[in-house]
Amino acid sequence: MSDVTLLTANLVIVVLESFLYGIYAIMASCALYFMVSRHREHLNGTSWFPRSNLLSPVALGAQALFITVSVHWLLNVSRVFVAFHHWDDGPGPRIFYSNFSHITEILKYGFLVASFMIGDSLLIHRLWVVSGFRPGIIVFPIITLIGLLTFSVGLIYQLSTYTSNDSMFQAAYRRWTTGVCICCLCTAAYTTGKLCLIALPHRLKSTHSCKVCIWYKLWSVSRALESFGVTSLTTIVRIFTDSAALFATFSLFHLVSYQCGSNIQFIVLDCMPAVVGISNLLVQIRLHWDLTQKRAASTPFMTPQLRIPLDISVGDSQVGSGSDGMKTLYLHP
Repeated sequence: MSDVTLLTANLVIVVLESFLYGIYAIMASCALYFMVSRHREHLNGTSWFPRSNLLSPVALGAQALFITVSVHWLLNVSRVFVAFHHWDDGPGPRIFYSNFSHITEILKYGFLVASFMIGDSLLIHRLWVVSGFRPGIIVFPIITLIGLLTFSVGLIYQLSTYTSNDSMFQAAYRRWTTGVCICCLCTAAYTTGKLCLIALPHRLKSTHSCKVCIWYKLWSVSRALESFGVTSLTTIVRIFTDSAALFATFSLFHLVSYQCGSNIQFIVLDCMPAVVGISNLLVQIRLHWDLTQKRAASTPFMTPQLRIPLDISVGDSQVGSGSDGMKTLYLHP
């Protein structure tokens, strides 16, 4: 879509990223409430969980990710005021958004890269834990993470030398941007595929190859579930929330739009930090929900009882007499 200008794209970015950030902030508040509740139970000695998780690597990573995503969103919002308030009307905003060497643009890309790094690190950590702490399974994503850092540093440095005669689609910028896209996509696709294979039942794993595309796998698994008598798509939902399928989709869309030379890639790119945060919080909230359900399932059901004197009539209610001159009234739901 060559008719999408940089000014239009940046205005759309503010709206879409604000919407996604609002969803992310609500989910972050829920996750924080869950963590604080578990921490209080741990301090009171009534926690069903073995330890507090406020200072765990995942919690610290989630907090750092929230900071980077928030700063990235604030920079995009502040750039609107800078473009329309501190610049003259007319071509001023267009010139401002065309200057990729501006300090706010450099900072924005820096926090964007930091969000990618933290999000990929959390995803790799989850894959490592789910796989039973096998180091061999995370070798490839660690290599792509190092590649992401390398290409990101090169891209930010190249942006600092940007001039009015340059374009983000020139070869000097294309190699760094393409490298960032490919590294993010490889990390997300690899971890998604591995988590999918780990999450599948053993009888379903034998019917699929490790090299099958993740989306074909999800489609084929949904068909296989029917043959095994599973009527719901709970497994598919768990695979989607536990993996980076959402982030992988955005990464692929950004790569395609950038290679096509469309300014839509700026919209997708600036929305990706919030998507990284949402993907991470989907895992955290789903895990807490599972732990809560497991806790409820392990707690035996206690029928509420009410002790009353023998001389009080309770009609046809189910009662039992005790040796202490009291009747027990069983309160069934």
